[in-house]
Amino acid sequence: MHWGVGEAHNLPPISGAFVEIVEAFVDAQGGDYRLLPDSPAVDAVPSTGLSADYYDCPRPIAVRGSSARADVGAIELPAP
Repeated sequence: MHWGVGEAHNLPPISGAFVEIVEAFVDAQGGDYRLLPDSPAVDAVPSTGLSADYYDCPRPIAVRGSSARADVGAIELPAP
């Protein structure tokens, strides 16, 4: 089942800081979408309700500051 494939949707185009910053990823052109430590997507989400990321690593992890916040995307940046 492929929901919405081939259907026309009247939605606005996606825009924003995370879409336009390719330097946020290790190698976006090569398909490596892990976040770089200085990416604005690190610790950017207050709560996702998820306890693990795509690779089953714990999430959220506090990388910046003392409060644990999730990273944007499927892969949580590991603690330093």
